Amino acid sequence: MPRSAGELAIVAAGPSDAIERCRPIFDALGRENARPSRRSRSRRMSSSLPRIFCSAVIIEALGESFEFVERYGIDAPTFFSISSTARRSSLRWSPLTGHGLQDRQFEPAGFQLALGAKDIGLVSRRSGAAARVEMPVAKLLHDRFLEAMAEGFGELDWSAVGSRAGTR
Repeated sequence: MPRSAGELAIVAAGPSDAIERCRPIFDALGRENARPSRRSRSRRMSSSLPRIFCSAVIIEALGESFEFVERYGIDAPTFFSISSTARRSSLRWSPLTGHGLQDRQFEPAGFQLALGAKDIGLVSRRSGAAARVEMPVAKLLHDRFLEAMAEGFGELDWSAVGSRAGTR
């Protein structure tokens, strides 16, 4: 777990003097500290929502990949293990996302699907529009999250949205 290893990614916003007073705490907790610029229209939009969006993209991609390989007789845990240990694998940095999905274990929820739906909706509706960035993948993901919620997945871990791959 990143928190126990002192690898929490910290994005601090607020008055500079307050951030500097807290810097020793941030340095002890995190491996990387970032600070959105004052120009940023919404600091939350410029920092946490894009990270959430990237994680949701990984969840969907893993779900689709697991469904694909399983149809060819390779089980998801084997595929994930091979893929996540490959030397140049992008999956190496997403073990928490992949393990719940590969094992179809979505409880207890680390981050509820309903909260993910809310945040991906913010990315889809507001962030892209505010930054004047077209984000068609965000809209697609938001639709997938809403479908999963309609099927009763809202209180499960948000990686459950990836388990729906192949159900379209």
